[in-house]
Amino acid sequence: MSLSLVRKFSDMTMGVKLTVVFLAVILLPMTLLAYISYGVIDSRLQKDAQEKINMGLKSAWTEYYVRGDQMRYGMLQAASMEEIRSAIERGDKQYLRRMILAWKEMRPYVDVWIVTDTRGRVIARLNSESSGDTVRIGGMVERAVETGEPRISSEILSREALRNEGAPLLNNEGRAESSGGVEESAPVMALVVATPVFDGRRRPLGAIITADILNGDDYIPHTVSSKIPGLLTSISAGGKRISSNIVDLSGRSVKGTSLPADVLRVVSAGKPI
Repeated sequence: MSLSLVRKFSDMTMGVKLTVVFLAVILLPMTLLAYISYGVIDSRLQKDAQEKINMGLKSAWTEYYVRGDQMRYGMLQAASMEEIRSAIERGDKQYLRRMILAWKEMRPYVDVWIVTDTRGRVIARLNSESSGDTVRIGGMVERAVETGEPRISSEILSREALRNEGAPLLNNEGRAESSGGVEESAPVMALVVATPVFDGRRRPLGAIITADILNGDDYIPHTVSSKIPGLLTSISAGGKRISSNIVDLSGRSVKGTSLPADVLRVVSAGKPI
């Protein structure tokens, strides 16, 4: 086949031969240069995109824990007040509930406020008058009392815990319609802080639990996108999006929808994708 091409080239007129050679000399380097340039530009664009995503992830984590730090600092101040210590020691439910209501006015985004004894038994809470039940949120109260340091953790709130808190939190599940038109509910996830309370002799008295429920609260995704325009952000729990700044083609929020199976598989293994 190559010999046939050589014969055809030999049979061409001199003008055609010169044109072919000219095109080969011009087009081949240009094609090679374009290919190399495309590879360099594509690599650079991918690098820039990855840097933007990394910045967004760092910003998201920062915003995520800002509220946890605010709750921790605020409750450390409360735990140092002699009036609070005395009220916890004597189990003064009414006084502690009045204090909780005052704290709520200063930090309206905090959804859960609970004061417990050292065993996690509730003395007073924000969302209902009920008390006496034992709060078990990942063993946070026990660890906080044992170590003497506040604990910050992302936790799934049990249905029992939500029932004890009352109707307002039971309805805060970040519901959304699935693609099949049936409502799906995601696990209720919260950023929880457990702050231990000690008396003047460092004797443990109890703990103050505060929690910011993330379901349906788009503060973090919108804050991240305001700092890095165009960045799409979601928080998920149990494989479902519970907070997001993403909307579908019809303009509805994707909250309550499931993550893609391949993404969920990788993330569930503790790896980024």
